[in-house]
Amino acid sequence: MLDQTLAELQKYDAGKGEKIPLFEDVIKLCKGKMFVNIEIKPNQPDEIVHKVVAMIESYKLFDGCCVSSFNHKFLELAESLTKGKLELGYLYDANKDTPLPAPSYISSHGHTANMCFLDITPEIAEELHKKGMGLMAWVTSDIPKEQEWYKRVIDAGADVVCVNYPNLLIDYMAALHKKK
Repeated sequence: MLDQTLAELQKYDAGKGEKIPLFEDVIKLCKGKMFVNIEIKPNQPDEIVHKVVAMIESYKLFDGCCVSSFNHKFLELAESLTKGKLELGYLYDANKDTPLPAPSYISSHGHTANMCFLDITPEIAEELHKKGMGLMAWVTSDIPKEQEWYKRVIDAGADVVCVNYPNLLIDYMAALHKKK
């Protein structure tokens, strides 16, 4: 998508005839209404971090967002640019080329650890929570028996579950509440 112009991107349907919103449009829509997780994709020039931070500063969104990335150098740059005022979410995936770091490393970087649902354990959650950090589980869209995975990450201590199909998680949570 980095190679496409705004005009080219606006040709796509983001659902029900809506166009893909600009980052600034999302910030305007969400500010003061909900917490925003801004993920910076890893294979981009460093200048993207400067642009994201400038937008956060211009809308005074420091208390309403988290910047996350698999590229931890981007997060270190964002922290430096904002003098530590920005909440950071270090993304981890043991299925990538590098193994998952030790829980002690994870719990010493950022405000949240955003991890693949497959990697979440009660031990990691406990270590993070002891340090006052949050744990977000991101779930891929092609998992079999997704309700078993939702249960696993929630029981393990995840604070947030990020999914591609929220309706499936909503159905699961509704079924849980009916049982109680």
